[in-house]
Amino acid sequence: MPKGSSGANFEYSKMTVAVKDLGTQTGNEYIGVIDISAGTSIGGHLNTSNLPNEAALSREQMLALTTASANSLDMVHNHPSSSSFSGADLSFAEYAAVRGTTVMAHDGTRYVMVFAGGQRPSGQSIYDAWTQEFNRTQEPYADRIAAGIITYDQARKQHFHEINQTLAKNYGWTYRRY
Repeated sequence: MPKGSSGANFEYSKMTVAVKDLGTQTGNEYIGVIDISAGTSIGGHLNTSNLPNEAALSREQMLALTTASANSLDMVHNHPSSSSFSGADLSFAEYAAVRGTTVMAHDGTRYVMVFAGGQRPSGQSIYDAWTQEFNRTQEPYADRIAAGIITYDQARKQHFHEINQTLAKNYGWTYRRY
């Protein structure tokens, strides 16, 4: 996602490695926020809630989401499950300051969602749309798990990817899986 200052590109690269390394060591999610123009990490560190499926922003990071200029922040966090974005992850699109977000999966996959240039619905609307798409598309995955064709983890990874492709198309966002 970088295309900010050289400092921002370096900070992004450093943060993507750090969230994955810390997450792999602890099994928890970590999150960081980068100021694209300054090339620095907001708060100077990564935050965690010490849980495998949730990371919490610091007060300083939350303040930046609400006060920074449009498309001036990038977010990076890890997923121990190696799945793509959840509805909660994408709800940060409601903040005009957030240009986009990256998930570093523990299996080495990188997911990137760029919100800049797309719609900015409320966080609750995004979360609800994600959940609705999950419910609409879950049956084929459940059937394949029950039949022993794929594992739960494989289904989760592909299902979340499919959901995020749909939401990106619907909201005019750019979504990539590397």
